[in-house]
Amino acid sequence: VRDRTGDDVEILRSWGPQALGFGSQVAAHGLRKLAEGLWRNGNIVDGYAKKISDSEHSAEDIADTQPLLAATFPEDPEIIARLKQTTACSENWLIRQPDGFWRFRGSWFNCSEFSPNPDHAIDVHYNVRAMGPALWYASLTRDPAVIERVVRWAESWLRALRSTDHGKPAGVIPPVLISSNGSYLVRSQHWDKPNAFWDYFHWSGYSQEGLTNLLLAVYDLTGEKKWLDAVGETFQVLEHCGTFPRICSEIRQRPEAFYEWRRLTGSARYDAQFPNLPDTDATRALALMEGEAQKAVERIGYNFDLYTSEPMWTDRIPYGLLSAEYKSYLFGGDAPRGERYPTFAVTWPATKASFARAVLNTTGTSAELRLYSFEPQTVHIPVRLWRLQRGKYEWESSSVGREPSMRREFEFNRSAQKLELLLPPQEEVTIRIKRISD
Repeated sequence: VRDRTGDDVEILRSWGPQALGFGSQVAAHGLRKLAEGLWRNGNIVDGYAKKISDSEHSAEDIADTQPLLAATFPEDPEIIARLKQTTACSENWLIRQPDGFWRFRGSWFNCSEFSPNPDHAIDVHYNVRAMGPALWYASLTRDPAVIERVVRWAESWLRALRSTDHGKPAGVIPPVLISSNGSYLVRSQHWDKPNAFWDYFHWSGYSQEGLTNLLLAVYDLTGEKKWLDAVGETFQVLEHCGTFPRICSEIRQRPEAFYEWRRLTGSARYDAQFPNLPDTDATRALALMEGEAQKAVERIGYNFDLYTSEPMWTDRIPYGLLSAEYKSYLFGGDAPRGERYPTFAVTWPATKASFARAVLNTTGTSAELRLYSFEPQTVHIPVRLWRLQRGKYEWESSSVGREPSMRREFEFNRSAQKLELLLPPQEEVTIRIKRISD
Protein backbone atom coordinates (compact mmCIF):
# COMPACT_ATOMS: atom_id res chain seq x y z
CA VAL A 1 0.00 0.00 0.00
CA ARG A 2 1.44 3.34 -0.99
CA ASP A 3 1.82 5.88 1.84
CA ARG A 4 -0.44 8.80 0.87
CA THR A 5 -0.63 10.62 4.21
CA GLY A 6 0.73 13.73 2.53
CA ASP A 7 -2.44 13.68 0.44
CA ASP A 8 -4.78 12.76 3.29
CA VAL A 9 -3.78 15.76 5.39
CA GLU A 10 -4.85 18.13 2.64
CA ILE A 11 -8.45 17.27 3.48
CA LEU A 12 -7.89 18.99 6.83
CA ARG A 13 -7.65 22.31 5.00
CA SER A 14 -11.41 21.89 4.63
CA TRP A 15 -12.11 19.99 7.84
CA GLY A 16 -10.50 22.81 9.83
CA PRO A 17 -13.15 25.38 8.89
CA GLN A 18 -15.83 22.76 9.52
CA ALA A 19 -14.54 22.01 13.01
CA LEU A 20 -13.57 25.55 13.97
CA GLY A 21 -16.09 27.58 11.98
CA PHE A 22 -19.26 25.50 12.22
CA GLY A 23 -18.52 23.64 15.44
CA SER A 24 -18.80 20.25 13.77
CA GLN A 25 -18.13 17.52 16.32
CA VAL A 26 -17.58 15.01 13.49
CA ALA A 27 -14.96 17.21 11.84
CA ALA A 28 -13.21 17.92 15.16
CA HIS A 29 -13.10 14.20 15.95
CA GLY A 30 -11.79 13.34 12.50
CA LEU A 31 -9.19 16.10 12.64
CA ARG A 32 -7.88 14.82 15.96
CA LYS A 33 -7.71 11.18 14.86
CA LEU A 34 -5.84 11.98 11.66
CA ALA A 35 -3.47 14.42 13.39
CA GLU A 36 -2.73 11.93 16.18
CA GLY A 37 -2.16 9.14 13.67
CA LEU A 38 0.28 11.23 11.66
CA TRP A 39 2.23 12.21 14.75
CA ARG A 40 2.66 8.60 15.87
CA ASN A 41 3.03 6.69 12.59
CA GLY A 42 6.84 6.67 12.55
CA ASN A 43 7.25 9.15 9.70
CA ILE A 44 7.70 12.11 12.08
CA VAL A 45 11.07 12.54 13.82
CA ASP A 46 11.88 15.51 16.06
CA GLY A 47 8.59 17.10 15.14
CA TYR A 48 9.03 17.06 11.36
CA ALA A 49 9.04 14.69 8.41
CA LYS A 50 11.66 11.97 8.74
CA LYS A 51 12.48 11.90 5.03
CA ILE A 52 14.33 14.76 3.35
CA SER A 53 12.04 16.26 0.73
CA ASP A 54 11.06 19.62 -0.74
CA SER A 55 9.24 21.87 1.72
CA GLU A 56 5.94 21.76 -0.18
CA HIS A 57 5.72 18.07 0.70
CA SER A 58 7.87 17.60 3.80
CA ALA A 59 5.95 20.28 5.70
CA GLU A 60 2.38 19.22 5.10
CA ASP A 61 2.14 16.26 7.52
CA ILE A 62 2.81 18.65 10.42
CA ALA A 63 1.63 22.04 9.11
CA ASP A 64 -1.74 20.66 8.00
CA THR A 65 -2.40 18.89 11.31
CA GLN A 66 -0.82 20.14 14.52
CA PRO A 67 -1.67 23.89 14.32
CA LEU A 68 -5.31 23.08 13.58
CA LEU A 69 -5.27 20.60 16.44
CA ALA A 70 -3.95 23.39 18.69
CA ALA A 71 -6.74 25.69 17.51
CA THR A 72 -9.36 23.03 18.22
CA PHE A 73 -7.94 21.95 21.61
CA PRO A 74 -5.86 24.93 22.79
CA GLU A 75 -5.91 23.86 26.47
CA ASP A 76 -4.05 20.61 25.71
CA PRO A 77 -0.41 21.16 26.79
CA GLU A 78 0.81 18.14 24.80
CA ILE A 79 -0.31 19.74 21.54
CA ILE A 80 1.46 23.01 22.37
CA ALA A 81 4.55 20.99 23.26
CA ARG A 82 4.45 19.43 19.79
CA LEU A 83 4.42 22.88 18.21
CA LYS A 84 7.44 23.76 20.35
CA GLN A 85 9.28 20.65 19.18
CA THR A 86 8.67 21.47 15.52
CA THR A 87 9.61 25.09 16.16
CA ALA A 88 13.01 23.95 17.41
CA CYS A 89 13.75 22.65 13.90
CA SER A 90 13.85 26.24 12.66
CA GLU A 91 17.10 26.72 14.60
CA ASN A 92 18.65 24.29 12.11
CA TRP A 93 16.86 25.68 9.07
CA LEU A 94 17.66 29.40 9.31
CA ILE A 95 21.26 30.60 9.29
CA ARG A 96 23.07 33.85 8.63
CA GLN A 97 24.20 33.85 5.01
CA PRO A 98 27.37 35.41 3.53
CA ASP A 99 25.48 38.62 2.63
CA GLY A 100 24.42 39.08 6.26
CA PHE A 101 20.76 38.10 5.87
CA TRP A 102 19.12 35.08 7.49
CA ARG A 103 17.58 32.56 5.12
CA PHE A 104 16.74 28.89 4.92
CA ARG A 105 19.76 26.77 4.09
CA GLY A 106 17.73 25.16 1.34
CA SER A 107 14.37 23.92 0.16
CA TRP A 108 14.85 20.14 0.63
CA PHE A 109 15.22 19.11 4.27
CA ASN A 110 13.97 17.34 7.36
CA CYS A 111 14.35 18.72 10.90
CA SER A 112 18.14 18.58 11.04
CA GLU A 113 19.45 17.74 7.56
CA PHE A 114 19.43 19.36 4.14
CA SER A 115 19.92 17.96 0.69
CA PRO A 116 23.61 18.27 -0.32
CA ASN A 117 22.61 19.18 -3.89
CA PRO A 118 23.83 22.78 -4.40
CA ASP A 119 20.85 23.46 -6.67
CA HIS A 120 18.62 22.95 -3.61
CA ALA A 121 20.32 25.79 -1.71
CA ILE A 122 17.37 28.15 -2.20
CA ASP A 123 14.84 29.78 0.10
CA VAL A 124 11.35 29.29 -1.35
CA HIS A 125 7.91 30.63 -0.54
CA TYR A 126 6.79 27.16 0.53
CA ASN A 127 9.20 27.42 3.44
CA VAL A 128 6.48 29.53 5.03
CA ARG A 129 4.50 26.30 5.25
CA ALA A 130 7.38 24.60 7.05
CA MET A 131 7.47 27.54 9.47
CA GLY A 132 3.70 27.39 10.02
CA PRO A 133 3.91 25.55 13.36
CA ALA A 134 6.62 27.98 14.54
CA LEU A 135 4.44 30.94 13.57
CA TRP A 136 1.54 29.47 15.54
CA TYR A 137 3.80 28.74 18.48
CA ALA A 138 5.09 32.32 18.44
CA SER A 139 1.52 33.62 18.33
CA LEU A 140 0.42 31.47 21.27
CA THR A 141 3.48 31.89 23.51
CA ARG A 142 5.19 35.13 22.39
CA ASP A 143 8.52 33.35 22.83
CA PRO A 144 11.12 36.12 22.26
CA ALA A 145 13.76 33.83 20.75
CA VAL A 146 11.32 32.50 18.17
CA ILE A 147 10.08 35.99 17.36
CA GLU A 148 13.67 37.18 16.80
CA ARG A 149 14.28 34.26 14.44
CA VAL A 150 11.15 35.03 12.41
CA VAL A 151 12.03 38.73 12.22
CA ARG A 152 15.52 37.97 10.92
CA TRP A 153 14.08 35.74 8.21
CA ALA A 154 11.48 38.33 7.20
CA GLU A 155 14.20 40.98 6.75
CA SER A 156 15.53 39.06 3.76
CA TRP A 157 12.13 38.92 2.07
CA LEU A 158 11.57 42.61 2.86
CA ARG A 159 14.69 43.53 0.93
CA ALA A 160 13.56 41.36 -1.98
CA LEU A 161 10.08 42.88 -2.18
CA ARG A 162 11.56 46.39 -2.44
CA SER A 163 13.95 45.46 -5.23
CA THR A 164 13.05 46.31 -8.83
CA ASP A 165 15.90 44.45 -10.51
CA HIS A 166 15.22 42.31 -13.58
CA GLY A 167 11.80 43.83 -14.28
CA LYS A 168 10.16 42.88 -10.99
CA PRO A 169 7.67 45.49 -9.78
CA ALA A 170 8.32 47.00 -6.37
CA GLY A 171 6.22 45.34 -3.70
CA VAL A 172 5.90 42.02 -5.50
CA ILE A 173 7.74 39.35 -3.54
CA PRO A 174 9.83 36.94 -5.59
CA PRO A 175 8.95 33.31 -4.89
CA VAL A 176 12.51 32.00 -4.57
CA LEU A 177 15.81 33.46 -3.33
CA ILE A 178 19.27 31.96 -3.65
CA SER A 179 20.15 31.26 -0.03
CA SER A 180 23.68 32.65 -0.11
CA ASN A 181 23.03 36.05 -1.68
CA GLY A 182 19.29 36.69 -2.00
CA SER A 183 19.28 36.81 -5.81
CA TYR A 184 15.90 35.94 -7.31
CA LEU A 185 17.10 34.93 -10.76
CA VAL A 186 17.41 31.19 -10.18
CA ARG A 187 18.77 29.41 -13.27
CA SER A 188 16.31 31.51 -15.27
CA GLN A 189 16.10 35.00 -16.77
CA HIS A 190 12.61 35.47 -15.35
CA TRP A 191 12.17 36.56 -11.73
CA ASP A 192 8.70 34.99 -11.59
CA LYS A 193 9.67 31.65 -13.11
CA PRO A 194 12.73 30.32 -11.30
CA ASN A 195 14.11 26.97 -12.38
CA ALA A 196 13.61 25.42 -8.96
CA PHE A 197 12.48 21.91 -10.02
CA TRP A 198 8.72 22.43 -9.56
CA ASP A 199 6.47 24.98 -11.24
CA TYR A 200 4.66 25.55 -7.95
CA PHE A 201 7.80 27.44 -6.89
CA HIS A 202 6.90 29.99 -9.57
CA TRP A 203 5.35 33.30 -8.56
CA SER A 204 1.58 33.25 -8.04
CA GLY A 205 -1.06 34.93 -5.96
CA TYR A 206 -0.59 32.06 -3.52
CA SER A 207 3.14 32.71 -3.11
CA GLN A 208 2.55 36.45 -2.71
CA GLU A 209 -0.17 35.90 -0.11
CA GLY A 210 1.98 33.49 1.90
CA LEU A 211 4.97 35.81 2.14
CA THR A 212 2.73 38.80 2.86
CA ASN A 213 1.24 36.77 5.70
CA LEU A 214 4.78 36.40 7.06
CA LEU A 215 5.09 40.20 7.17
CA LEU A 216 1.73 40.42 8.93
CA ALA A 217 3.02 37.92 11.47
CA VAL A 218 6.07 40.04 12.22
CA TYR A 219 3.90 43.12 12.65
CA ASP A 220 1.63 41.31 15.09
CA LEU A 221 4.55 39.82 17.01
CA THR A 222 6.59 43.02 17.27
CA GLY A 223 4.05 45.84 17.01
CA GLU A 224 6.51 47.72 14.78
CA LYS A 225 4.68 49.85 12.23
CA LYS A 226 7.38 49.42 9.59
CA TRP A 227 6.13 45.87 9.04
CA LEU A 228 2.54 46.98 8.54
CA ASP A 229 3.81 49.58 6.07
CA ALA A 230 5.72 46.81 4.29
CA VAL A 231 2.51 44.81 3.97
CA GLY A 232 0.93 47.84 2.33
CA GLU A 233 3.78 47.96 -0.18
CA THR A 234 2.86 44.47 -1.41
CA PHE A 235 -0.39 45.89 -2.82
CA GLN A 236 1.01 48.97 -4.57
CA VAL A 237 1.23 47.10 -7.88
CA LEU A 238 -2.59 47.21 -7.90
CA GLU A 239 -2.25 50.84 -8.99
CA HIS A 240 -0.50 49.68 -12.17
CA CYS A 241 -2.77 46.93 -13.41
CA GLY A 242 -2.61 48.20 -16.97
CA THR A 243 1.07 47.30 -16.98
CA PHE A 244 0.84 44.18 -14.81
CA PRO A 245 -2.61 42.65 -15.43
CA ARG A 246 -1.65 39.07 -14.53
CA ILE A 247 -0.06 40.07 -11.25
CA CYS A 248 -3.11 42.11 -10.28
CA SER A 249 -5.45 39.28 -11.18
CA GLU A 250 -3.47 36.80 -9.09
CA ILE A 251 -3.42 39.08 -6.03
CA ARG A 252 -7.17 39.67 -6.27
CA GLN A 253 -7.77 35.92 -6.31
CA ARG A 254 -5.90 35.49 -2.99
CA PRO A 255 -7.23 38.41 -0.92
CA GLU A 256 -6.73 37.01 2.61
CA ALA A 257 -3.67 39.09 3.48
CA PHE A 258 -5.20 42.19 1.94
CA TYR A 259 -8.35 41.83 4.02
CA GLU A 260 -6.25 41.65 7.20
CA TRP A 261 -4.19 44.70 6.20
CA ARG A 262 -7.41 46.56 5.37
CA ARG A 263 -8.86 45.68 8.78
CA LEU A 264 -5.73 46.82 10.58
CA THR A 265 -5.22 50.10 8.71
CA GLY A 266 -8.70 51.16 7.63
CA SER A 267 -7.12 52.36 4.40
CA ALA A 268 -9.48 52.43 1.40
CA ARG A 269 -6.62 52.94 -1.06
CA TYR A 270 -7.13 49.65 -2.93
CA ASP A 271 -10.78 48.96 -2.20
CA ALA A 272 -11.82 49.31 -5.85
CA GLN A 273 -9.76 46.23 -6.68
CA PHE A 274 -11.80 44.03 -4.30
CA PRO A 275 -15.54 44.28 -5.08
CA ASN A 276 -16.50 41.74 -2.38
CA LEU A 277 -14.52 43.43 0.37
CA PRO A 278 -16.03 42.43 3.73
CA ASP A 279 -17.51 45.31 5.68
CA THR A 280 -19.50 45.84 8.85
CA ASP A 281 -22.88 46.32 7.17
CA ALA A 282 -25.01 43.46 8.47
CA THR A 283 -27.42 43.41 5.53
CA ARG A 284 -24.66 42.99 2.94
CA ALA A 285 -22.72 40.52 5.10
CA LEU A 286 -25.69 38.24 5.70
CA ALA A 287 -26.77 38.43 2.06
CA LEU A 288 -23.31 37.33 0.91
CA MET A 289 -23.23 34.47 3.41
CA GLU A 290 -26.72 33.31 2.47
CA GLY A 291 -25.92 33.35 -1.23
CA GLU A 292 -22.67 31.44 -0.83
CA ALA A 293 -24.23 28.91 1.53
CA GLN A 294 -26.95 28.21 -0.98
CA LYS A 295 -24.38 27.65 -3.72
CA ALA A 296 -22.44 25.28 -1.46
CA VAL A 297 -25.58 23.29 -0.68
CA GLU A 298 -26.38 23.00 -4.37
CA ARG A 299 -22.85 21.89 -5.16
CA ILE A 300 -22.56 19.17 -2.53
CA GLY A 301 -26.17 18.05 -2.88
CA TYR A 302 -25.30 15.85 -5.84
CA ASN A 303 -22.90 13.00 -6.32
CA PHE A 304 -20.33 14.06 -8.89
CA ASP A 305 -17.99 11.11 -8.31
CA LEU A 306 -16.06 13.12 -5.71
CA TYR A 307 -15.21 15.65 -8.44
CA THR A 308 -12.29 13.47 -9.45
CA SER A 309 -11.18 10.71 -11.78
CA GLU A 310 -8.65 9.56 -9.16
CA PRO A 311 -10.69 8.86 -6.03
CA MET A 312 -7.88 6.79 -4.53
CA TRP A 313 -5.85 9.98 -4.01
CA THR A 314 -7.40 12.18 -1.35
CA ASP A 315 -5.66 15.36 -2.51
CA ARG A 316 -7.68 15.14 -5.74
CA ILE A 317 -10.94 15.79 -3.88
CA PRO A 318 -11.57 19.55 -3.78
CA TYR A 319 -13.58 21.01 -0.93
CA GLY A 320 -13.15 24.71 -1.77
CA LEU A 321 -16.75 25.66 -1.09
CA LEU A 322 -16.31 28.86 0.91
CA SER A 323 -14.79 32.10 -0.32
CA ALA A 324 -12.33 34.27 1.57
CA GLU A 325 -15.17 36.73 2.16
CA TYR A 326 -17.44 34.09 3.73
CA LYS A 327 -14.61 32.87 5.95
CA SER A 328 -13.94 36.43 7.03
CA TYR A 329 -17.50 36.68 8.34
CA LEU A 330 -17.19 33.26 9.96
CA PHE A 331 -13.91 33.89 11.80
CA GLY A 332 -13.48 37.66 11.89
CA GLY A 333 -10.38 37.15 9.73
CA ASP A 334 -8.78 34.47 7.61
CA ALA A 335 -9.79 30.88 8.33
CA PRO A 336 -7.33 28.94 10.52
CA ARG A 337 -4.61 27.47 8.31
CA GLY A 338 -1.64 25.59 9.67
CA GLU A 339 0.65 26.97 6.97
CA ARG A 340 -0.15 30.60 7.81
CA TYR A 341 0.18 32.82 10.87
CA PRO A 342 -3.23 32.97 12.63
CA THR A 343 -5.13 36.20 11.96
CA PHE A 344 -8.66 35.07 12.89
CA ALA A 345 -10.54 36.70 15.78
CA VAL A 346 -12.93 33.94 16.83
CA THR A 347 -13.50 30.21 16.47
CA TRP A 348 -16.60 28.21 17.29
CA PRO A 349 -16.04 25.08 19.43
CA ALA A 350 -18.00 21.91 18.84
CA THR A 351 -21.58 22.02 20.16
CA LYS A 352 -24.80 20.13 19.58
CA ALA A 353 -26.83 23.34 19.26
CA SER A 354 -27.79 24.43 15.76
CA PHE A 355 -27.37 28.13 15.09
CA ALA A 356 -26.34 30.60 12.39
CA ARG A 357 -23.39 32.87 13.05
CA ALA A 358 -21.64 35.88 11.55
CA VAL A 359 -18.76 38.04 12.78
CA LEU A 360 -19.54 41.57 11.69
CA ASN A 361 -16.70 43.50 13.28
CA THR A 362 -13.64 42.95 15.45
CA THR A 363 -10.94 45.15 16.96
CA GLY A 364 -8.39 44.60 19.68
CA THR A 365 -10.96 45.59 22.30
CA SER A 366 -14.35 44.72 20.79
CA ALA A 367 -16.37 42.35 18.64
CA GLU A 368 -19.85 42.30 17.15
CA LEU A 369 -21.58 39.02 16.33
CA ARG A 370 -24.94 38.24 14.72
CA LEU A 371 -26.50 34.92 15.80
CA TYR A 372 -29.72 33.00 15.24
CA SER A 373 -30.60 29.82 17.12
CA PHE A 374 -32.69 27.13 15.48
CA GLU A 375 -33.28 25.42 18.82
CA PRO A 376 -36.70 25.50 20.58
CA GLN A 377 -35.18 26.58 23.91
CA THR A 378 -32.48 28.90 25.21
CA VAL A 379 -29.04 27.38 24.66
CA HIS A 380 -25.46 28.02 25.74
CA ILE A 381 -23.23 28.82 22.78
CA PRO A 382 -19.42 28.59 23.13
CA VAL A 383 -17.11 30.95 21.26
CA ARG A 384 -13.33 31.29 21.53
CA LEU A 385 -11.83 34.77 21.45
CA TRP A 386 -8.30 34.93 20.07
CA ARG A 387 -7.19 38.50 19.52
CA LEU A 388 -8.66 40.68 22.25
CA GLN A 389 -6.34 42.63 24.52
CA ARG A 390 -6.37 41.65 28.15
CA GLY A 391 -8.80 43.38 30.46
CA LYS A 392 -12.30 43.44 31.87
CA TYR A 393 -15.04 43.06 29.26
CA GLU A 394 -18.80 43.14 28.97
CA TRP A 395 -20.95 41.32 26.48
CA GLU A 396 -24.52 42.35 25.80
CA SER A 397 -27.25 40.64 23.84
CA SER A 398 -30.10 42.37 22.05
CA SER A 399 -32.75 41.38 19.56
CA VAL A 400 -32.15 43.10 16.25
CA GLY A 401 -33.40 46.68 16.44
CA ARG A 402 -34.06 46.57 20.20
CA GLU A 403 -32.33 47.59 23.40
CA PRO A 404 -30.02 45.07 25.09
CA SER A 405 -31.89 42.48 27.15
CA MET A 406 -28.88 40.80 28.77
CA ARG A 407 -25.44 41.86 30.00
CA ARG A 408 -22.59 39.90 31.50
CA GLU A 409 -19.04 40.84 32.52
CA PHE A 410 -15.93 38.69 32.18
CA GLU A 411 -12.15 38.90 32.45
CA PHE A 412 -10.14 38.22 29.32
CA ASN A 413 -6.62 37.10 30.17
CA ARG A 414 -5.42 34.72 27.45
CA SER A 415 -5.74 34.02 23.76
CA ALA A 416 -8.25 31.30 22.80
CA GLN A 417 -10.28 31.95 25.94
CA LYS A 418 -13.75 30.41 25.74
CA LEU A 419 -16.85 32.51 26.38
CA GLU A 420 -20.31 31.02 26.91
CA LEU A 421 -23.17 33.03 25.39
CA LEU A 422 -26.88 32.60 26.06
CA LEU A 423 -28.93 32.44 22.90
CA PRO A 424 -32.75 32.67 22.96
CA PRO A 425 -34.81 30.32 20.77
CA GLN A 426 -35.46 31.19 17.13
CA GLU A 427 -34.59 34.85 17.38
CA GLU A 428 -31.93 36.90 15.60
CA VAL A 429 -29.71 38.64 18.14
CA THR A 430 -26.68 40.89 18.12
CA ILE A 431 -23.89 40.21 20.59
CA ARG A 432 -21.59 43.14 21.33
CA ILE A 433 -18.37 42.58 23.26
CA LYS A 434 -16.40 45.56 24.53
CA ARG A 435 -13.64 46.26 27.02
CA ILE A 436 -14.74 48.32 30.01
CA SER A 437 -11.41 48.53 31.88
CA ASP A 438 -7.78 47.43 31.62
